[in-house]
Amino acid sequence: MKHHILKCESTFWGDVADGHKAFEVRKDDRGYRVGDTLCLKNWRSDRQGYSHEFTGLQEKVVMAHVGYLLYGGQFGIEPDFVVLGLTNVRVALNHGPGTNDGSEQ
Repeated sequence: MKHHILKCESTFWGDVADGHKAFEVRKDDRGYRVGDTLCLKNWRSDRQGYSHEFTGLQEKVVMAHVGYLLYGGQFGIEPDFVVLGLTNVRVALNHGPGTNDGSEQ
């Protein structure tokens, strides 16, 4: 199992944190597996989608486990993308570069 530290667009971060959005659509470039943990940092990009900055909410991150994978190439999902079903979603304090709050391995 791997621990992935990822940017999450500010528009969606709150919905993930509140449990209203229980999935992430990602480029399948990290070898995601069921059981992996995700650390989603609140990120804001400009209107053209260019990287901009982390928001002021960086004292908190969303931690989640990957409970389900739907690989691209089917159901209209691009072949090099994956839909990650999120489980055990919670907001945690950001504890630095590893962003591991001590309860995730």
